[in-house]
Amino acid sequence: MVLAKPDITWENQEADSLYLTMANLLELSQRYEEIRHKSETLMDITQVFTSLSHASRASRLEVIIIILIFVEIFLYLFQFKYWSSFPVA
Repeated sequence: MVLAKPDITWENQEADSLYLTMANLLELSQRYEEIRHKSETLMDITQVFTSLSHASRASRLEVIIIILIFVEIFLYLFQFKYWSSFPVA
């Protein structure tokens, strides 16, 4: 839509000529392509940072789960040793 001609250029030849002259003078298509390229690059960078953030969060959760499993094993072994040291009545 940025590079689309206004409706008046379809009806008025002078307006069309003025639009083409100004578009060339202001380098609209080149500037539009540069802005589009930069915005795509920024979107790629944003996606990379998002995926890195999710990966970091996932690895942190995995470490927490492993620690909880070790705590549960330790508590089980402690309970097994504690209860086996009492004589059975």
